[in-house]
Amino acid sequence: MGKLLLVLLVMVGGAWGGHSKAVDRLADLDGFLVVEDAVALQRAITGGIERVLVPQGRYLVDNPLYIDRPGMLFLFGAGRLRTVLVARNPSQPMLVVRELERLSVAGVELAGSAVGTDAPLIATVNTRTLQLEIQDSLLRGGGLQLGGPGQAIVQGSHFNGFRGDRAGNSVTGIVLNNPKAELHVVAGNMSNHSGAHVTQLAGHLGIYGTGMQTHGAADIVLKAPSWKGAHVIAAVRSEGTNRQAPSVFLSVPKSAAPVDVVLKANNFTSPRLGSRSASPCALPVASDIFADYHAAGQLWLLGNFGNTNVGTLVRGSEPRMVVVALGNAVKGCVDPIVPSEAMFDVPSTARLIEVDNLFDYEAVSGDPETPRRRFVSPSSSLSKYQHVPPVPEPARDGVIPRLSRPTISRTPEAGFLRSVIDFVSTPSCRDALDDTCYLQEALDREGARLYFPPGDYHISRPLRLNQTGREVGGMIAGAGSDATRIECSGDQAFTTDGMAYVTIQGLTFAANGGGGAVVGLEWPEEVGGRKNPFVATQGNNFYDVRFEGGKYGLGIGRLSPRQCSENLVVNSTFSRSTVGLAVGHYNALANTVHGVRFQDTDWNLGFSDEGTGGTWAVFDAVAEGTKAGVIYRPSVGRNLYHNRFSSDGPQLLSMGWNSNESIFFFEYSDFTSDSPKDPFLDFNAGQGAMFLHSRIMNGNLRVSGNGAASFVLSIYSRLPSSVSVPKTSNCDGEKSEIVVRKSCFARFDTIGATEWEATDYH
Repeated sequence: MGKLLLVLLVMVGGAWGGHSKAVDRLADLDGFLVVEDAVALQRAITGGIERVLVPQGRYLVDNPLYIDRPGMLFLFGAGRLRTVLVARNPSQPMLVVRELERLSVAGVELAGSAVGTDAPLIATVNTRTLQLEIQDSLLRGGGLQLGGPGQAIVQGSHFNGFRGDRAGNSVTGIVLNNPKAELHVVAGNMSNHSGAHVTQLAGHLGIYGTGMQTHGAADIVLKAPSWKGAHVIAAVRSEGTNRQAPSVFLSVPKSAAPVDVVLKANNFTSPRLGSRSASPCALPVASDIFADYHAAGQLWLLGNFGNTNVGTLVRGSEPRMVVVALGNAVKGCVDPIVPSEAMFDVPSTARLIEVDNLFDYEAVSGDPETPRRRFVSPSSSLSKYQHVPPVPEPARDGVIPRLSRPTISRTPEAGFLRSVIDFVSTPSCRDALDDTCYLQEALDREGARLYFPPGDYHISRPLRLNQTGREVGGMIAGAGSDATRIECSGDQAFTTDGMAYVTIQGLTFAANGGGGAVVGLEWPEEVGGRKNPFVATQGNNFYDVRFEGGKYGLGIGRLSPRQCSENLVVNSTFSRSTVGLAVGHYNALANTVHGVRFQDTDWNLGFSDEGTGGTWAVFDAVAEGTKAGVIYRPSVGRNLYHNRFSSDGPQLLSMGWNSNESIFFFEYSDFTSDSPKDPFLDFNAGQGAMFLHSRIMNGNLRVSGNGAASFVLSIYSRLPSSVSVPKTSNCDGEKSEIVVRKSCFARFDTIGATEWEATDYH
């Protein structure tokens, strides 16, 4: 059984994006003050020093430290879990910003107390506008309290409230509380907060491509309208409470204010970790709620996926609320009598526009053979709700900011990074014919604390980083992808046996072979014949890295039986690979690319041949010289999200035959090819694709269903006059203009003044 959904909400006459500019940063690490101890660090922070370099070490800070001056403070460490700043007084904030124009924190761990009073690690109480940047960092046992005006960008960072007793966890990761403030959270992860991960009391919130696990009342709490029109939560992957208690993804408490929210391409599931139950529904716990919304505003749910225990898609109580739910898929562990209405527990006076959502239920039972019940919602049958076209369109997103990192043009200060040249004279490498031996020796001895000076490095086997049994976190840096090149004569240049919270920047990795991944992020079960201890491959960030050649430029979880998740690639290039970025494990999730280029690849991104799991989120990407297509082997996945993605690939995607539900979400995207392949879009699996504010030129469409008893195609578009498409069509076999297999029901809707540009539909 399967279902396919294609939704087009393509705005006519407007631009749909463009490419974001990197936030202005310092160009180089030259001119930084290197601190030697906690006293020097405290004096630098409070005494007006603008550029502070903090070497690897543990610094016990006499807090709170007050920043009350004009200018900026750039605090740069040697990497998460390597440069650790600990609050001596955990009941108080570590840093309090009273006045400052910019605060940039990168490559550090800020630590509070496991049994503290939930004091924030950074509190802003400024009255003048502040630019706050938290990058590649870890905030443990405390978070951010944003009480002043300005813009905050949190990128590739992790928030952890500590594991253990729930009463000892920090309550909230981030609190946003100023009507003139905005917060953007991009990539990274948030976990183990006994309250919400993010609570908004005032201001604008945008969260993109972030992972979340284990919380209290809800993952995200919104209590006030956004001054930008709507809060945006996109491509977030949440595990809820991991079945320790009922889970809620979004909570909006009772409010007469118009709290508008857009939820798109999010994945919400609450598995019980460690469970060996034959059926996820054999654990009788209360049903999870995707959106618990009680405000007098508009809530959009577009292409989201709820799994395992979601019993209600939207619960609300405000009579004036408006809910727009298009193309969501829910697989729950309940079996309501009236599935469509049970999924929307809202007042009859509310306006509900509910179209083509897939509900797939299994009764809570100890019997793994309990029959499933699948239901595709027919919006026309919901007579007690108003279904009045046109469908309200959400406000357009702004360009999502991205942060770059300073270039390291020379070997940094002692105690920060070690130059690989220091290992050239390693005795065991004297007779080596290339650079492989001493570079591997450097990795074995220093781990992720290395600098590659400018030049070309030639290796004959992949360099391998294994953080098992050694310090995690850290940094591996070159002088820039145009200055430092590591080239392997074989299939791979760099791989891992377990790598966590490492930043890699300023390097080109190239491979001349075509059978593997130039850079492979793996976490194998065994290393050297022994079981691999728990050092997951996760949370690694790449900046200004070029992945060149190979079958895959960057492969994530291709050969691993366990997770390889939450990795971030920024301002980088994939070049001359069969597939630029490939994921290959079901738990290779929440991997994000932002501001990247695909050059002369066969396929831009996709699943590897070794595995078909994982997800990605793409922001602000450009593909040039694409030979085959955009997405390779997209047979299994949840919420594959693409925002501002332009590609010249001759084919968007061609799916293998299966009935798995996968949602392909594209917005502000442009797919234009001079020689499109027929068909340009070929959907052969469950669920389908959604297009919002996008354009496809010269593209043919083919829709196929693999044993799809409930098979729905909805096109929200203005069809070209030259195209003849029936409003409704019952089909069996291959009889209609839609190519199908077996029995199906297909419906075509036209809603709103939108446009799909194509040469043909078949």
